Amino acid sequence: MTLIISIGTFSFLGGAAAVAFYDIWAKVIPSNLRGRFFAFRQLGGGILAVGAGILVKIILSSRRFIFPTNYALLSLLSFLFISISYLALGSVKEPEEKEVRPPLKFSVYLRRVMEILKSDSNLRRFL
Repeated sequence: MTLIISIGTFSFLGGAAAVAFYDIWAKVIPSNLRGRFFAFRQLGGGILAVGAGILVKIILSSRRFIFPTNYALLSLLSFLFISISYLALGSVKEPEEKEVRPPLKFSVYLRRVMEILKSDSNLRRFL
């Protein structure tokens, strides 16, 4: 039960933090390079995921690491790599915003969304 609560909490907080995560990347990475950045991020993540799967298979099938040591080792490795990723993200210096615009009224926001949808065929195809 503790494992389920821990994973649920991790997932919920990760989803909440995603908003700030993407806001930081939007400020740090120029708009003409964002697509390339996220493409390489996905490619690298996919390659690392395959490698992680192979490592998990090796650890779980090893006679050297038997239950529960094998699961403890996997948990430790998860903790270490997640900690490294949080430290790396925490080291990103967020630039100060030069201009803060007042929020739009919701009706004006919806009108602009519709204008963008009408004028941007790439976005329409994407959606």
